[in-house]
Amino acid sequence: MSTLRTYLPGFIFVALATAVAYGINVFVPTLSALLVAILLGMLLRNIGLVPAAAEPGLKFVSKKVLRAGVVLLGFQLSLRVIVDLGLGALVTILATVVGTFAGTLAIGRLLKMDMPDRYLVATGTSICGASAIAAMSAVVDDGKDRRAVEESAAIALAGVTIFGTISMLALPAIINATGMDVMPAGVWIGSAVHEVGQVVAAGGFVSPEVQQVAVASKLGRVLTLAPMVVLVGLTMRRRLTSHSGGEANDSARRVAVNTPPLVPLFVAGFVAMVILRTVLDLPDSHALPSTIELFASLFLTAAMVGMGAAVNIRSVLRRGRASIALSLVAGTLAALISLACVLVLL
Repeated sequence: MSTLRTYLPGFIFVALATAVAYGINVFVPTLSALLVAILLGMLLRNIGLVPAAAEPGLKFVSKKVLRAGVVLLGFQLSLRVIVDLGLGALVTILATVVGTFAGTLAIGRLLKMDMPDRYLVATGTSICGASAIAAMSAVVDDGKDRRAVEESAAIALAGVTIFGTISMLALPAIINATGMDVMPAGVWIGSAVHEVGQVVAAGGFVSPEVQQVAVASKLGRVLTLAPMVVLVGLTMRRRLTSHSGGEANDSARRVAVNTPPLVPLFVAGFVAMVILRTVLDLPDSHALPSTIELFASLFLTAAMVGMGAAVNIRSVLRRGRASIALSLVAGTLAALISLACVLVLL
């Protein structure tokens, strides 16, 4: 009971902010509830409206609830739907994810950007926007205060949302002007536009058939989230372990505690949910997938409030320009790689 009393003020704070985020999203659909939530959390923190009693609940939500949301996200993915797209589409999706991720990391390194900024922009652009950034922020560690990672996540989310919205409008205009066929058009939108909601809107701007292919292609990208987080987690483990070499036992123990797990539990849960959805083979219209999707959205939006409330806006404005510029480059890279693959393979 005492634990509930500790967390309850933060839970109430997050619930109210989440409701406001969804309300704004209803009136301005181009603003995702996730983006509104993190901006709202930042605003409330920086104008001094986050009560001290809410701090434990905010920390719980930004970590535990975030990971629960990522797990539930896996239930939106059925391997059957993705495989049905065909080899050309699957190669396009994989090439876009890998090419955009690697290219963004390389360009960010040339710009001498901090490691969390590079990885979070690369993940958000190449995979699935805010959800991917949230999942990757759980394993990215540059040896600094976690608050720096949370600030990097907020900046990356802003950039990915801005340029995802631009691509959501630009790609359908190009497709309609050129008369691109249904399959290549849908795969291009699904491979290049960032957020799932943006993909749904972009496909709908063309036709219901294109929308269906676009959403399936997008889900194929989301499927790469788990292996990408695991690979980055392994990289962080090696990095932290190598930095502890030859140091005192005390330091080595500290590194062992801070080293990310080989496979984070929430990633294993995500994979388990994908497998469960594939085995059950339920249509999207079934009550269970729609209910779980609703809870995934609620959990992730609530987590964005918690993450935003940990951010110092002055620091974001000071560091944000390079990250926004990298988001522009990454978004352009994703559109060009996927377009090249679509023109050759489909």
